[in-house]
Amino acid sequence: MERMIREIRRNLVNEEFFISEIADNLGINELTNTKCFNPGAGLIPNGFRETINH
Repeated sequence: MERMIREIRRNLVNEEFFISEIADNLGINELTNTKCFNPGAGLIPNGFRETINH
């Protein structure tokens, strides 16, 4: 699970992909509701992306 979180974060930092594309590429139905992201990061994907890129 930690590896998945690292991969999600890596993709979110790179703004080349929409969040839905990241989810599709990683085989997750909907990244915004995934339990594997929120416990490890403490944020939803959009929130994580905003804190990194501002």
